[in-house]
Amino acid sequence: MNKKDKIAITLSVLYPLFLILVFALESPSLFYIYVVLGIILCVYWAARFIKGDTNFLNKERKNTQTAQSNDRVFSSVADELLKWSDLKDKGAITEDEYQIEKSKLLNRDK
Repeated sequence: MNKKDKIAITLSVLYPLFLILVFALESPSLFYIYVVLGIILCVYWAARFIKGDTNFLNKERKNTQTAQSNDRVFSSVADELLKWSDLKDKGAITEDEYQIEKSKLLNRDK
């Protein structure tokens, strides 16, 4: 998230509070400032969405997707180990073959 995004988010959050101030002070000049600020914020956010530059919205989603894909990798290694262990227990492969496949799986990412 860049500096412009942080400023725009802050102004967007404070925008309704500024409206309360405008009505409390009953100042026409503040009302015009409020309208201009609203137009600037709308144009900024519209331009971001039209360009498709919404990466600041997806930051947490990306981290979640990465964690889920890591879980899948770990579960697939665990599933493979279980499969080889079952084969060893049934006598389909020897202990040496099991150890070889186990070391391959555990050293896959290294």
